[in-house]
Amino acid sequence: MSEAGFKSIVMTTFARLNRVNKGLHRHLVKTGGTSLLDPGAEELLAVIGEDSDDSITEITHFFQQNNLLALSIAAADRIFVRRAEAGTVPSPTRILHQLRRYESLGLFEAVERLAKHYGERRPHPALDLLLARMLVDRGAYDAALAVIARGGQDEEWASLLKRIEAERPLVESERSGPGRSYDVAVVNLVQDYARRDMSLAAMRRGGLDFRIVPAIRVDEIPASDQGLFRKPLRRLEDGSFGNQATQYRIWRKAADEGADLTAVFEDDTCASMALEPFLRHAPIPEDAEIIFFNNRLCGESDRLTVRPIGEALADTSRRHPGLRAPGADGYILSRSGAEKLARIVKIEKFHSPGTDWYILAHSIRREELALLNPDSVLFQALNTRCHGAEFADIVLNGYMTSLPLGYNRPLGAARFNRV
Repeated sequence: MSEAGFKSIVMTTFARLNRVNKGLHRHLVKTGGTSLLDPGAEELLAVIGEDSDDSITEITHFFQQNNLLALSIAAADRIFVRRAEAGTVPSPTRILHQLRRYESLGLFEAVERLAKHYGERRPHPALDLLLARMLVDRGAYDAALAVIARGGQDEEWASLLKRIEAERPLVESERSGPGRSYDVAVVNLVQDYARRDMSLAAMRRGGLDFRIVPAIRVDEIPASDQGLFRKPLRRLEDGSFGNQATQYRIWRKAADEGADLTAVFEDDTCASMALEPFLRHAPIPEDAEIIFFNNRLCGESDRLTVRPIGEALADTSRRHPGLRAPGADGYILSRSGAEKLARIVKIEKFHSPGTDWYILAHSIRREELALLNPDSVLFQALNTRCHGAEFADIVLNGYMTSLPLGYNRPLGAARFNRV
């Protein structure tokens, strides 16, 4: 099939592709990724199967870029089937790409099974590293240590070992009493069913009680919420404004009727096994109103502690001076912290893209900014916001965990197609 021919088919049958993708997605989730023989996809996959490996790779990338994740898996699987029939094992690079697609649908058992399967036939450090991470993600620390023992000695392996040393005591410790009450809110757009399934699988793995919060599209923000924004909504095109409206609702609920602590996730973040015992039992400063815990901001440590935000961000700004997206996909609020954020919005309004920068700017005091690397994006962005004319000078008592309790998993959907 020529590239032009394929694009013509795609443009005229995109609605059908979406239907096929949904059917295949349901099939993959139901079978745990053990079979791709879905009747709705047979005709399309038969055509794909006749193409060259290079052509299939292009088709696979198209599906991935358009959030057709199940079809992306199926198309790539044609290469795997062809290679298996020829008695060869695909390259580790192809295997890794395929396993990450499985991971994007929350098919963690399939990833673990196939990483082990292919790793035995074509050993490669990257496959071992992926397998070890999957084992740590579900708390199988001894099995992960066995894989690490035969692995490499670079920073990624050392980082995984530190994570085990820090998480394991909290996960395996005996606890008395129920501890603190908590709520876990996961923001998800209704049409992003693949992300939702990944979130469901990830949170269940971590033993968390949680709820899915339907995200508001920027073009569907109700009239009752339009007063939260400085700009007329007809001029808003960035999807993060819908995210801000959604997270504002979470803050209001946490302030009015919330648990002791509320953890907020976006749907491309997986929780660590240590998060549930951390929320219930870990020592937390009494004045803490917000605690950031995602892997974009947090560093590495062999001990899980809570650090003041200024000190922690100073380290982050030196470690990652070019960090442009700190992420609003992993933070914990106390009831007083949620009440403060809701009050800030009433005064300051939402006025620019970036839920993460909005929250972070109100979690660090101006005098703490002096601790940050002045050449870093973190310092420059926060300094600009904290001294802006519209800035409401209300600051939460901010902290950060010494290592991540949530890990971002890129799922191939850009912001423009999430508006």
